[in-house]
Amino acid sequence: MTAAAFLIALSLASGQGAYEGRPDRDSGEAGLAFAYRGVLKVDDAEAALKSLIAAADTAGGYFANKSRERMDLRIPAAKAQGFWERISKYGMVAEQNLETENLASYISELSGRIAAKRKVLEQYFALLQTASDTTLFEIEGTISGLQQEIDAATGEKNLAEDRVEFARMSIDFTFHDRTAPLPTGDTRFPWLNSLGLQNLLHRFGYGKSAHE
Repeated sequence: MTAAAFLIALSLASGQGAYEGRPDRDSGEAGLAFAYRGVLKVDDAEAALKSLIAAADTAGGYFANKSRERMDLRIPAAKAQGFWERISKYGMVAEQNLETENLASYISELSGRIAAKRKVLEQYFALLQTASDTTLFEIEGTISGLQQEIDAATGEKNLAEDRVEFARMSIDFTFHDRTAPLPTGDTRFPWLNSLGLQNLLHRFGYGKSAHE
């Protein structure tokens, strides 16, 4: 084993040890990620979309995706439950579900991993100052690999923290049923039947009266 390889192995070992020694800071509700899912029956999906986007903005959140059939919102976790309880203002809630996941240990693990790799990276940069031509390429390659690992872990940590800070809300839109008249010509609304649906249809040109 070359001197550089020995130092690399030693640095990695010390970094791994520092990582494994980190305490778990998972406690209570800290680190909980909320995911709400529901189905909202509406008359006008476009109007419901606009109203929900405005409400999310007022709550300090935003929409991540939207279409005529579905929308995904991000709402600050502290305001999520109250916001969800008010979605019935925009339509009839047909289905709803809440899932939670505790990400505190995962975020702590990522933080420890990042800190350990940064410590190792500093050691490599120090080693780089005195590296010989034969070990320079090897050290530079290791530094590049470590930086990629740090960047990847940082991205995962940022995403996990965002999931904790902002609750996910997915809302599917369906439309209120539009039931056709019965085969007898009557409707399911007694007040409309009392007006004489067939006579109304004849009067507006949808049929011929019995006298024609």
